[in-house]
Amino acid sequence: MKKGVFFGILIVASLIFAFFNRNSDDVFLIVQTPTNEFIKVKQVVTQEQAEKGLSGIASMKGYDGMLFAFEDPVKASFWMKDVQFPLDILFLDSQREVIEEHLNEQPCVEECPLIISDEENVVYVVEVKSGDAKKYKLEKGNELRW
Repeated sequence: MKKGVFFGILIVASLIFAFFNRNSDDVFLIVQTPTNEFIKVKQVVTQEQAEKGLSGIASMKGYDGMLFAFEDPVKASFWMKDVQFPLDILFLDSQREVIEEHLNEQPCVEECPLIISDEENVVYVVEVKSGDAKKYKLEKGNELRW
């Protein structure tokens, strides 16, 4: 019974967000964390969004993170060029399980090092504000739901 109510609330919340964001290119998802809390993430849907990521924005106002999805498993690489605040970067497999964490990655302007996954089976990448991975227990072995 509790699962049914939970998923009903999740569906209604997703529909409300979709309704209010229908005139925008932005797509948001509600993600259940291992602490059973919910975060709102902006899903990357265009190549332009993938290339820009969180670069050049002062804060994630109105949402808690960004979600990148790949069609096939990859060895993912990201960088922090022109990102204005530290991030926790989480690499997930096809089951949405965290398989690798890069915590408190610092912004940079020039000569930014790549943040490359050790694993070659990355299907999703979630970026959240530094400290949120610990807060929501987004750690290796834990699963996210959306």
